[in-house]
Amino acid sequence: MRKLIWIYGIVAGLIVSLNLFLGLPSEGEAMSFEGGETRGFIMMTLAFVLIFVAVQQLSKRFFDSKISFGKSFIIGLYISLIASIMYLLAWEYILANHLPDFADQYMEYRQQTLVASGADAQEIEQRLASETPMMEMYKTHTFYRLALTFSEIFPLGLLISLLAGLLFGVFLKKK
Repeated sequence: MRKLIWIYGIVAGLIVSLNLFLGLPSEGEAMSFEGGETRGFIMMTLAFVLIFVAVQQLSKRFFDSKISFGKSFIIGLYISLIASIMYLLAWEYILANHLPDFADQYMEYRQQTLVASGADAQEIEQRLASETPMMEMYKTHTFYRLALTFSEIFPLGLLISLLAGLLFGVFLKKK
């Protein structure tokens, strides 16, 4: 059972990590932030759909299709943790080797989007001033960056684990 959990977790982790690498700019180009959040969310959701597949397979194989909510949830949780840690490691690798100026590029992007939205100079200055300390922490405090990156992906895995637990452990549980 552990082997299958690791396999599904690693496959989910590869999906979300590959998405990060596919979003990298070409050498010498700036990062494009347009659509990145949407694409990332879709890829994370697709990766975590594997939780449903894993719980169903493990339920049939080890629990005679009578898996409990708790077991279903824990299986999903482990898969989410594995995928989230792989995502975190992939992002740290990318930051260190391909995007050392990510925070600066992001702040420049924020400024451009605020200008494009028609915000006046004072509003732009206020909004950037409120975001600058967070980005400075992102650049200089590793634990803060790790926690922020982990919080991008893990809550979705947690939610899907909960849904898998409800589906297989409550609604589809055979009497």
